[in-house]
Amino acid sequence: MKQVNDERLKIEYLKSIKQAFLVENLVLLIFLVVQAYDSKSIFDSVLSFNNPLYSVFMIGMISFGILSQKVTAAMDDKPKMGKIKLFVIFLITFVIANLFFYVVMIPRNAFISTVCGLFIALVVIGVILFNNHYRDI
Repeated sequence: MKQVNDERLKIEYLKSIKQAFLVENLVLLIFLVVQAYDSKSIFDSVLSFNNPLYSVFMIGMISFGILSQKVTAAMDDKPKMGKIKLFVIFLITFVIANLFFYVVMIPRNAFISTVCGLFIALVVIGVILFNNHYRDI
């Protein structure tokens, strides 16, 4: 029997995987809302990485967002960004993330907020550099 290689079927298969992923995350989100309704303190028990449902939900959404860049970046018809613009984006992201983590942390620790801001800025600039790779000159 000959195997059929139809691009339309592959696209439909990928769409069905995407829909299954979205349904899975919707169910996780419903469980998180029910858990938040049952508990009085939403930030301590529900929205913490000690909660496995929240961890799975966040890891799934972050990986989905990063992996979807492979498809959307190839479809953009934008020119490549220059090194100065990339550096400015990195600095702005670093400063905003650093200030956010400094304000949100209960014991104000500048070193940890700087490390967290640097990590967020590196992830953002990594995704932008990946998108920049697929753009035209």
